[in-house]
Amino acid sequence: MAFSYLFSDIFLKDETLFRISLSKKMMSRAED
Repeated sequence: MAFSYLFSDIFLKDETLFRISLSKKMMSRAED
């Protein structure tokens, strides 16, 4: 149970980082 919670927490953080990096890429493209 604790393992699955830890895994989902890591996955959620990973997804958040992915969305942040994606939005940064979109912003940099808009500036060009």
